[in-house]
Amino acid sequence: MTLSNHLRANLGLLLCSIVWGTTFVAVQDALHDSSVMMFLAVRFSAAAVLIALAYRKSLRGLDWQGFRAGTLVGLFMFGGYLFQTIGLQFTTASKAAFLTGSSVVLVPVILVVAVSNESRDGSGRERRVPSSVFTCSQSVRRACKG
Repeated sequence: MTLSNHLRANLGLLLCSIVWGTTFVAVQDALHDSSVMMFLAVRFSAAAVLIALAYRKSLRGLDWQGFRAGTLVGLFMFGGYLFQTIGLQFTTASKAAFLTGSSVVLVPVILVVAVSNESRDGSGRERRVPSSVFTCSQSVRRACKG
């Protein structure tokens, strides 16, 4: 029996969602036995070793500019993981997953509002961006309360 591409895509999304969702519970459980920084140090070190082994041929050709760019992206990624992992100490895994999932949807929306064709000439941009950020922050605040 052959699965259609549509069904395979949906099953792939379902599997991805299950794995992604369970990581919040797993991280929260791991934080009972470890500090945030120790947990992230082990997590990022293991990932770095695995990536270095998997892409060792490509890494040999990495120049200074590529190394710098990768380091910068890695620092921002680490910051995101740090804040998210600290947040897991103070809320439930489901709320953290909801907030993370919401940011995936909200960031492009905020970007469209901030960089729309109308706002490039400065008309209204100053009002739209702060109001969008305020609206999103209020939504997050209400979600955390309830």
